[in-house]
Amino acid sequence: MNSMMNLARIGLMASAFVATCAMAQAQEPHPRIWLSPAVKARLQDARTANTPEWVALKNWCDARLGSDLPELYNYLEWYTTTMNFALAYQISGDPAYGNEGVKYLTALLRDRNTIGDGLGGTNAIQMDAGYVSRSLGTGVSIGRDWLDGAPNLTPAIIAECTARMDEWYTWIQRPETYGIGEPQTNYHAGHFTMTYTASIAFEGDPGYQMAWQTKAEEMWADVRDLLNTEGQGGDFGEGWNYGPWAVREYLGYPWALETGTTRPDHWDEIDFASQLARAHVSMLHPSREYFSDDGRWSGDNKGDPRSTVCRMLSVLPDTDATGKGLAVWFANHLEWQPGGPDRWEAMLYTDHSIAEIAPSAATVGGLTWKGFGHAVARGADWSDQETTFVDVIAWKRLSEEHNFGEVKIASRQELLLTDGQTWQLEAEFANVPRINGTHTYAPYQEVWHEAASLDVDSVDSVYTYFKMDNMENAYDGVNDDDPSCSYFRRDAVFVAPDHVVVFDNIVSTTLANTVAEQWHVMGNPVLAGDTATITRTNAKLFLRTMTPTVMLSSMNTNGTRAGTYRVDAVPVTPVIANRVVTLFEAADATQPAMTPAEVLSPSGMTGIHVQDATGPAIVLFATAQDAALTSAAFSFVPTSSSTRVVIIGVAASTGFDVSITDGTGGAKDVSLVPGTTITSAANGSITFTTAAPPSAVTSWSEYD
Repeated sequence: MNSMMNLARIGLMASAFVATCAMAQAQEPHPRIWLSPAVKARLQDARTANTPEWVALKNWCDARLGSDLPELYNYLEWYTTTMNFALAYQISGDPAYGNEGVKYLTALLRDRNTIGDGLGGTNAIQMDAGYVSRSLGTGVSIGRDWLDGAPNLTPAIIAECTARMDEWYTWIQRPETYGIGEPQTNYHAGHFTMTYTASIAFEGDPGYQMAWQTKAEEMWADVRDLLNTEGQGGDFGEGWNYGPWAVREYLGYPWALETGTTRPDHWDEIDFASQLARAHVSMLHPSREYFSDDGRWSGDNKGDPRSTVCRMLSVLPDTDATGKGLAVWFANHLEWQPGGPDRWEAMLYTDHSIAEIAPSAATVGGLTWKGFGHAVARGADWSDQETTFVDVIAWKRLSEEHNFGEVKIASRQELLLTDGQTWQLEAEFANVPRINGTHTYAPYQEVWHEAASLDVDSVDSVYTYFKMDNMENAYDGVNDDDPSCSYFRRDAVFVAPDHVVVFDNIVSTTLANTVAEQWHVMGNPVLAGDTATITRTNAKLFLRTMTPTVMLSSMNTNGTRAGTYRVDAVPVTPVIANRVVTLFEAADATQPAMTPAEVLSPSGMTGIHVQDATGPAIVLFATAQDAALTSAAFSFVPTSSSTRVVIIGVAASTGFDVSITDGTGGAKDVSLVPGTTITSAANGSITFTTAAPPSAVTSWSEYD
């Protein structure tokens, strides 16, 4: 009975098609979505020039004309097939492409596994909790738009499209549908895209619902707020397996409004496109084979770079000129990716008139990038594919993340310090401490917990300071009812070119809440005393617990990520006030041993002195909670005429003077006092050298 009623409804809508033509003529002509006259002219010029993208699209379509391709997974095959034929039709005007596209459009409307099986329809949208909104729903909307004018796109099929969309929209927009009202999820991105493409594609068609347009605007407000907060800087919290499609879907709305309507396009409400281009270039490992992916739901291909986002960014009107060029560079210079764009995407997102711009500190904005709760730094410019790359995370929101404080290192085109799992990251496989106790997921971090914070100070090619605060929230149990520590701040300092120092300042609730550091490394470590050595083909990683005294052990984690091991560093003596300093050094694979280093323990501070003959460095951390020192003093025996010094935990944005005098036994006595010679950074770090006279870094890149 329902099927008969639906058919009757479709018939009535089809018969009303002629009566609504006058209304349809008042709308923007088809195609509307992303295919403005200027874009379409560019694509037709590419056809005339026989560009590789057009040849690939044409050859794909020609090889499949007349075939009845099966649907394999979540309507993605028929979605892609519809899009390929529809775009080829728009570019060429060939009705054979148009009619073939209509065949797959009607399959999206009616079928499930094979053309004509009739197993789809009304309830098909419910597959995978509505995930198919992005393929099934969006495919029908854009298919109707791009296939306009194809001989087989009859008024009856157009009416069937709007009738089916009304059914699917009603189900998707239920409050209980997964992802609705949660713009941070990729499901929401799919639901939003189905809604806004319907609101544009079907306007003027019989059965069009103004509610689609109203809802698209409501959903955009949530998306906009997400992009301006959690997406700040150009990131996506779920990670960059689901992220690439989700961000393209979000950016597709203002673009579609611009190309196909007279409504406000909302570009002036975000700067995400330009930020995203720079973020992608920044998150690309120097090897160009990996991508910094610290999302909470990254799928099976965690850390795999993908070019499609940047291809889209290169042609978006809202991406600034430098961002467009950087995006083209990214797409052109990946050493590897798990799969390129679909043929229709490669065609639509390629403009050969846009020249690539090589990334540099000047074009990107610095060698350190920071998002909302994710940051990376590299030791040298993008032209140096051997440089060391450091990656950290501590999201500033209520989160299901359980790797707050994660630190990873790559160097010489090798992964060295990594995470021990390639799928949704769990604390068991992250580089974060275990804190014994009875909190819900003890000794690991909670699955749900309150926000941490991540702030960064940076001076290109000198140092980057990652300040990860409020980490105790990740170890506090359900409803904060069973905390294993009352204070936890992780400070990580990357001293270019090759050293990373991590200071964990943890106040345990009781002596029973013991702390154990765990570090996942790519390769079987050799343990000797307080040091683990990992040797790869091109690089080594030295991992040394400087203080306190620990017992080192290792275990194979190959089952969760091929080739990984976990190094555990367990303090010999349990204490309440845990102050753990770990030193990492990336080096050439031929370097025989770790550079000598010593512990420095001046009053109110702890840290290390890397006793290198050519590039010595001192990194000191204030030990008080939330310290803001206005003076500091320490002594050391130099190994060079000038030593780089970084101090963490001084008063922020404050002027200081440095005095250096001769001490006993060849030592130098260094004092930091209020003054005007140098100024601390925004998050309480300061750097100088011990050359005479003291030299200060004056070119600051500060991040809040």
